[in-house]
Amino acid sequence: MKILPFLLTFLCALAAPAQYITNAPLTRFELFKLQPGVTLVRGMSVAQGQEALFVEVRAETLMDMRTSNSVRAVSLRGRASNYTDVDYIDYDELPGLIHGIQMISQSGHAMSPMDDFETLYRTRSGFGISKMSLGNEIRIIVKSGREDAQRVQIENYVLDELAQALAAAKAKLDALPR
Repeated sequence: MKILPFLLTFLCALAAPAQYITNAPLTRFELFKLQPGVTLVRGMSVAQGQEALFVEVRAETLMDMRTSNSVRAVSLRGRASNYTDVDYIDYDELPGLIHGIQMISQSGHAMSPMDDFETLYRTRSGFGISKMSLGNEIRIIVKSGREDAQRVQIENYVLDELAQALAAAKAKLDALPR
């Protein structure tokens, strides 16, 4: 009988770190932003040409005033009633994400010998885009990487606009002095 309380305490102790890990920042940008005892300067620019998108695409930088170390990222800030999350994409992930979106946009039934297909891309933060078929119906789903992730279904032209906005944000970051 004394084993039961011990076993419950042990299981609770195992569960506590797992909860902490799932809430941990997932990107280098988020980790940099959480540094204690440091004065940070944050710069933000909204990428142009994205008025119809469900997210606002921002190029962002963070600089440590003491050491001049900095990080760059793009934030995707939801602005649809069913998608209000904020996701950060580290600078080093941008080329892969842009290329992945272009590949997903072009994907179709010819890519797989099976009846249905799915193409997907996921970033370090868990932000994901997938295109799947259910018979002749094709759906493109964007899912935030945040806890209790929200999803939004979009059309192919919106996916292309997202790729263009990400490329514009990357160009802003590329133009900055290093």
